[in-house]
Amino acid sequence: DNQCLVEIGCWGPVVQCNIVERGAINHMGGCMVAGGACIGCTMPGFPDKYSPFYKAPPGSAISGGISKVTGGGIRRLRRMSMKTGNRTGIWDNAHEVPSGWARAHSKKGPLDSVNSYFYKKLQYHGSVNHAARNKKQPLPQSRDILRQKGVDLNRSVDVLGERVKSRKEL
Repeated sequence: DNQCLVEIGCWGPVVQCNIVERGAINHMGGCMVAGGACIGCTMPGFPDKYSPFYKAPPGSAISGGISKVTGGGIRRLRRMSMKTGNRTGIWDNAHEVPSGWARAHSKKGPLDSVNSYFYKKLQYHGSVNHAARNKKQPLPQSRDILRQKGVDLNRSVDVLGERVKSRKEL
């Protein structure tokens, strides 16, 4: 997290301080609400146990580095899953995305296919993938049926059989 202050001596993740939840200090919160680092003032053994103040806790460089690498990897995996999850099988079979979604999603790339393959393997491990039968289903003929039948969508249509009079006729 870019806002984590462990590097400058914040003890918040270690001491699990509840001042922010309790709303101490005139019901406004505490050090972290004000943008400062937690010094562990609510914990037993304070101040000796948590001094020197504003010096990183022992081991914070290792745990902070591991969490940054792990969090960065998980964030990228989540984005990939969100990208493939925002698609439907009919779009992949038709090789076309409906116009309302077309700006957000382009064609499925090779990395998306590899990601989808391994994601499905993990998702359906030990169970049956019922979605696999969608590939065998024919595409519905109702997609864009008016244009297929030759209807001009830009031409005006007499809805009630009434002819629109021109300005000259009025």
